[in-house]
Amino acid sequence: MSDDNTLASRLDEVEIRIAFQQETIDSLNAVVTKQWAELEHLKRILGVLKERVSELEEGGPDDVPNQRPPHY
Repeated sequence: MSDDNTLASRLDEVEIRIAFQQETIDSLNAVVTKQWAELEHLKRILGVLKERVSELEEGGPDDVPNQRPPHY
């Protein structure tokens, strides 16, 4: 009988650990999913900015007026 109680106690402990691990995995998955979406958004913004810089570089210095910055 003592062996059955020990085995049941150990099984309960394993089930509790698995439940906590599953909760942790789900939480980490949510964080990774959110970060992935944010990373994709930032990649799109970076692509747009790269295109704008390329357009400005192709335009040459004649398209950009040679003005003093506002802090002068």
